[in-house]
Amino acid sequence: MFKKIALCTIVFSLLIFPVFIKAQAKSETIKPSLSASDDAQALIKDGDDFYAARDDARNVLKAIDKYKVALEIDQKNYEATWRISRAYYFYGTKLSEDDEDGRKQTFDKGMHWAKIAMKFNNNRVDGHFWLGVNLGSWGEANGVMKSLSIRHDLEDTMLKAAKLDEEYEGAGSYRVLGRLKFRLPGIFGGDNDLSIEYLRKAVKIAPTHTMNYIFLAETLMDEDEYVEAKKLLEKVIAMEPDPRWVPEAKRDKEDAKRLLKEVLEELE
Repeated sequence: MFKKIALCTIVFSLLIFPVFIKAQAKSETIKPSLSASDDAQALIKDGDDFYAARDDARNVLKAIDKYKVALEIDQKNYEATWRISRAYYFYGTKLSEDDEDGRKQTFDKGMHWAKIAMKFNNNRVDGHFWLGVNLGSWGEANGVMKSLSIRHDLEDTMLKAAKLDEEYEGAGSYRVLGRLKFRLPGIFGGDNDLSIEYLRKAVKIAPTHTMNYIFLAETLMDEDEYVEAKKLLEKVIAMEPDPRWVPEAKRDKEDAKRLLKEVLEELE
């Protein structure tokens, strides 16, 4: 199978011009009152409700608005910042591939907010992971050469995320690493054996995340391992969606049907 020279989005997935937190007219060193903190948490909950309905891109924007208002109340709220990064990634994946500028800007915003989250708490996985998926998607939106230029940063970021929490986002770090090794040409570090190793680990850790199977099946297809790829794709089609990733499962099932047709043609 012809392998495109580009980084994947997971993502899984994946915010460019910096967006700055609106500060209230008080020192950031002053801790928010309990009532203010409670108000921020309520707004984050509202944002999560909108994000859960993210199959409609308009709800993703509403979620971002809620998270940003929460930050106006509690300016160093880690939970709000990484959620903004996640939402921008998903919104970027919903934009048309023809909207190159929109995708670049959106993924750049995702990176911006992920970095803020990492400043607030560098020992948690969220900021690292969403920085990585936005970075990979930003590189892809900027073309082949930019994708290749950020490959080391992307790999380092995802290895760090995996070290912090390998189960996060359905073994997302291993999923991205596996896809990265599949997408890259050999001269730039591409390695299907390593891709399969990462993706098998992702499937083992998170057997309900459909994208793990999709990516593994595509790498296997590239190695002419069509029988196993067929089983994986059929599994995706038959799987009950995990409630955490219903929109992603919907998309993955359609991809699985398309890929299965290719596999069956090869097996004839």
